[in-house]
Amino acid sequence: MSSDDPRILLAEAFSRNAAGDARGSADLARRALAAAPDAPPVLGAAAMLLAAAEPLEALDLARRLADREPANPGAYALLAKIHADLPRDVEGIETFQGFARRDLPGDARRAVLAALAALTNRAGDAAGALAILDTLGPTADREIEYSRLLYALYARDMTDADVVALKRRYDARDPAIPVARAAARNRIPRIGFLGSNLGTINYMALLAPLLTAFDRAAFEIELIALTPIQGAMAEFYRALDLNVVLATDPGRAAETVAARGIDLLVEMDDILAAAGRPALRRRPARAHASWFNMTGPAADPAYDASIGNAALYPDATAALYAETRICLPADAFVYDPEFASLRPPAPAPAPCERNGYVTFGSLAQMYKIGALCLDLWAAALRAAPAARFHLANAAMEEPAAASRFVAAMGARGIDPARITTGVEKNWPSYLRGYAKIDLAFATFPIPGGTTMFEAAWQGVPTLACRGGHALTRIGDWLAAATDAPWTACADAGAFAARAAELAADPSRLIAARREWRDRLRAKSRADTPRVARAMEDAFRAILAVKGESA
Repeated sequence: MSSDDPRILLAEAFSRNAAGDARGSADLARRALAAAPDAPPVLGAAAMLLAAAEPLEALDLARRLADREPANPGAYALLAKIHADLPRDVEGIETFQGFARRDLPGDARRAVLAALAALTNRAGDAAGALAILDTLGPTADREIEYSRLLYALYARDMTDADVVALKRRYDARDPAIPVARAAARNRIPRIGFLGSNLGTINYMALLAPLLTAFDRAAFEIELIALTPIQGAMAEFYRALDLNVVLATDPGRAAETVAARGIDLLVEMDDILAAAGRPALRRRPARAHASWFNMTGPAADPAYDASIGNAALYPDATAALYAETRICLPADAFVYDPEFASLRPPAPAPAPCERNGYVTFGSLAQMYKIGALCLDLWAAALRAAPAARFHLANAAMEEPAAASRFVAAMGARGIDPARITTGVEKNWPSYLRGYAKIDLAFATFPIPGGTTMFEAAWQGVPTLACRGGHALTRIGDWLAAATDAPWTACADAGAFAARAAELAADPSRLIAARREWRDRLRAKSRADTPRVARAMEDAFRAILAVKGESA
């Protein structure tokens, strides 16, 4: 075989790619394409190799593959994966709507509709995504059924009982078989934190302060990461001398955990991530708890406890918890995005001081901005006719997405002249988008917990509307933690009224911009030891219930 053989070229390209040589890998992929421009295996391999460095080129190759092999479900899955990393959701919807009109065999049709639903949800239409999946009926495909569950959470304002039923319905499809685990015979209790975002600085800003404050003489702390950890986060964990275990194969996550001899596994994803909950349900540790997932009752007997706070898990919901409900102090602010080498920008002056009017806004991703959210925001803008609204996120890079948002607000009575959009992406640089926002609006019914803490750190309060279940009460938690009760609203009417009040008198917004960063930094340092001790008491209580023979 000559050096122009596409098989040899692609093998070398994958080797270069694995070694981090993206440019060399791309050059070899293009040479393979030149040698066999229409060969489906070459089109697919080249698209995969070029996806990171040249996503638009990869997108074109994946489309060509789907056109050449319309019955191949893998071609559609590849195209959908590339689209997921690009701010081209509207274009993707149109592409997959075209594919959906094809006469396709079962597997290919499922792949097309699953991709179309995912793109539709990413564009902010979770209800539309659910309707697309409903055309498939119940399936044996775990990913499709998991997507159906997530879209339901984004599309509807549910009660805590609704969410419990949703979790049980999903879990019932996948009976959890307990995994054989290593005996936990540790000198001191070994606590394992299991999560999908342990390598993400902005997410870990809520946990990092506690990792530095836990009593390491009383507890051995271990992290089980469901996704790779690199860069600043890897440096941070090394500096703390924390053991990090990678469990990146979803099918083997429970076995990976079980081999560690963990006394208490604290799962940080729950139903909002695809791998954490299924792993915990197989009981890979002596005791199991959820924390940080915000979705309320665990709804599975594998969980011994759910750790939250009284704002998220109020007493009125106690009857829904089969597991022990543990409430940490809700008034504590534990958040430090400055723990790693990458840090947020300094807060900018409040734009209302130079503009003469208040700008509401959001940096949330589009998948959280559905019809219920648009209704809430538009009502607030109608109540504050002098205010403007600014939306900035990665999706706004696609002109069609920006136009759709402006049109959706226009359909709700908001003059397009009052709406501006911008492109903000990549942490921490996207936080500069708050320089154009006086008051952030939380999304609804699923608010962004991390997003709200980030806004507070930039001196931008977030106005939030309470819904029917635990996740919608994050605004109540943040209001307590930041000593800003005026940011939490009981319903849509209160949300609109408070927005109008703050637009008419922005003094609290201006003061927050000037004072919150320093005040919250000091509060986090003061509150962290208190929450760490409360967490340690929770660990002891859970393990005491399990007993030494558990």
